[in-house]
Amino acid sequence: MAISAPEAKAKATKIVRNQTTRNRITRYQITRNQILKPLVWIACLLPLAWLVYGGFTAGLGANPIERITHRTGLTTLVLLLAGLAITPLRRWIGLLWLIQYRRLVGLFAFF
Repeated sequence: MAISAPEAKAKATKIVRNQTTRNRITRYQITRNQILKPLVWIACLLPLAWLVYGGFTAGLGANPIERITHRTGLTTLVLLLAGLAITPLRRWIGLLWLIQYRRLVGLFAFF
């Protein structure tokens, strides 16, 4: 089955357009991930940094075990709820790329 010249040209143009669009999406995705993933990591590790700082500066109070237990429990609850809230937020706002960060936040909830 032979394809005529105009059909072949139209098909080749369509393929080039699709590849160009994919390249733009990939570049945008890479840039977004390079910026947001380190920010999510830092935000999720801040409570740990505060506990370590409080431990070295005697800022945990008279009962440090109780303070650490309460602070880590509260952090786990906040991160777990934030991770679970990503799916409805993604659907309401329409930002489909947010799902990439749900797993990351969920894993940090149990860190």
